[in-house]
Amino acid sequence: MTLASTTKIRGKTIGSEELSRIRLLLRTYPQKSRSFISYRVCEDLGWMQPNGKPQDVAAREILRRLQQDGLIHLPVARNLTPNQRKTKFLSPTTQPELQLAPAPLHGALGDFPQVRLELVASDCAARAWRGLIERYHYLGHRWSVGRSLRYFLYMGHDLIGAMGWGSACWKLASRDAFIGWDQTARVQNLQMLAGNHRFLILPWVRIKNLASHVLSLAVRRVPQDWERLYGIPLYLLESFVDPSRFKGTCYKASNWQYLGRSKGSSKSGNSYHYHGQVKDIYVYPLAHDFKERLRN
Repeated sequence: MTLASTTKIRGKTIGSEELSRIRLLLRTYPQKSRSFISYRVCEDLGWMQPNGKPQDVAAREILRRLQQDGLIHLPVARNLTPNQRKTKFLSPTTQPELQLAPAPLHGALGDFPQVRLELVASDCAARAWRGLIERYHYLGHRWSVGRSLRYFLYMGHDLIGAMGWGSACWKLASRDAFIGWDQTARVQNLQMLAGNHRFLILPWVRIKNLASHVLSLAVRRVPQDWERLYGIPLYLLESFVDPSRFKGTCYKASNWQYLGRSKGSSKSGNSYHYHGQVKDIYVYPLAHDFKERLRN
């Protein structure tokens, strides 16, 4: 079923875009609980209280109403114990960190062992990854919406960094113009794009050309893992670079294409607001006919 027009539930306006995002979350996490889905809906649609906590009660009521109207199908309700409810959504700042003994790694790339990307595949590893990003990445950790892949970066036995990939931006004017798709194709095929949400080289690692080398490894590895885990091919990767901090040199060196700058706005609830944090936009096509595949 489709939504005939916008409707208000618990003070929230629900239109076709909100419904599409909720349906995407349900498709992405078919085995997750209703609580998990409601938290992700709050984060994705910006339904937050003034203290930063999600408006979970409102989200659950909205999800129930949408199911009653036949617009979505929620997972079967689970009965969690109080302890399970407490530990299910730990804040990233409470996650255990990796035990690191920083030792300077300086020199040329050829002087060190091969770099490898190790996929984060367990809850314990995911907690350690979040702790690493929270401590050493300038943006910290944020819960990602939709599909995601996380990696530790190793050089021999030395942990040298981390990467995070996830669902692409819902709307991005320069990217959408570059692809040339219409709204119907974008909604249908956005799942065939992935974004590089986090890229961290630990601060004591100073090896020339390392970052561009890691990106070159990632553009080969990420599409394979994405299709293996989610059954969906990828045809385009995207990333954002803060020009006040970085020049995007590693992206240029590994053949990513510069599309221009973002507008400095982001989605919050049912609208977009200007925050002024303009970013450089880079993309990496994964097939020669990627535009045709994404337009259809």
